[in-house]
Order: sequence, then structure tokens, then C-alpha cells
Amino acid sequence: MPAFWKTLAASAALGAAFAAPAAHAQDSTTLKIAFLGSEDDEDYDGSLVFKSFVESASNGSLAVEIYPNGRFCSTEEECSEALLDGRLDIFITTNGGLAGWYPPAQFLDLPYLFPNDAVAECVFDGPLTDKLRAAVLQDVGAVRLMAISNTGGWRNIATTGKAVHGPADVAGLKLRTIPA
Repeated sequence: MPAFWKTLAASAALGAAFAAPAAHAQDSTTLKIAFLGSEDDEDYDGSLVFKSFVESASNGSLAVEIYPNGRFCSTEEECSEALLDGRLDIFITTNGGLAGWYPPAQFLDLPYLFPNDAVAECVFDGPLTDKLRAAVLQDVGAVRLMAISNTGGWRNIATTGKAVHGPADVAGLKLRTIPA
């Protein structure tokens, strides 16, 4: 499966659920995964793999419910709120969604931050991701950053009129960004 730049944020309860002793196998815990994409999105495919692994590895003591298409929460803000207050266990979001409740993460969406996908993947396979995880856990406390992967947007200024290769190509353009 190719790496996609999404942020998977999971509540601290997820880690605790995996640490539960096997003696409680008859007690069932349900983990809820939500995302705003459809069943055609890679987030759905990844959620199915996660569900299969977790339910199999826990011998049925953990169940996973998947809520695509905004079925659990209909906006980044609603999903983030549900994650932060514990109604939701896992929220697959964009960097902008993560930055909504952890503003320092906004740097992840800077266009041209990395020269190409290979460099970006190397950076996020290294210690920076561990530092970001620790910072989120320390500063937010209610969630853990689980993964960062590429959606193909490192060089991500898109226009309808011309290609953007560098700063000179954006001179005079009106730029819009997601709220973060």
C-alpha cells in the first residue's frame, strides 16, 4: 500500500486498550474510527486492514467500527471535538485537521517544504515524527499522533491557469488555504 500523507490521531485509550490483560478477553471494547472520506478513499482501505488486525490479534476482545463519509461527525471540527472528548477513538485527518487542535503542526502543509516525496518520506520516517508525537502527547494529552504519510501534496500549489514551479509563478495570484 503506498504511503499517503494523512494524520491518524488516536485517543490515549487506544494504547491502553492494546495493553489490557488477556484475562479480560470476554470483555469487549469497541474502537470507533471516523474520517470524512468515502469508502473509495485509501483511509477506508487502511481502516479495514486495521479492523481485521485488531479484531484478530485481540481474539475478539476488541471490535472496530468504521465511520466513513462523515457518518460519525460531519466536519473536521466535530470529529476533532469527538476525539478530544473521548467519544471517538481514532480520527483520520489531514494536516490541516491536526493543526486545528495542535497549531504547531501547520508547518506540515507548507508548500515546497520538501523537494520531492522521497525526501519527505525519509524525514517522516526519522526522529522528527517521534518528536512531533511526544509534543502532541505533552501539549494536548488527550490524543496520540499515530502516523504521518503522504497524500502527494508536498509541492501543492494548484491553479486552473498555469503550472507553479517556484515563487515567481505565484506572483499576482490570489491564494486560498484550508483553515488552520
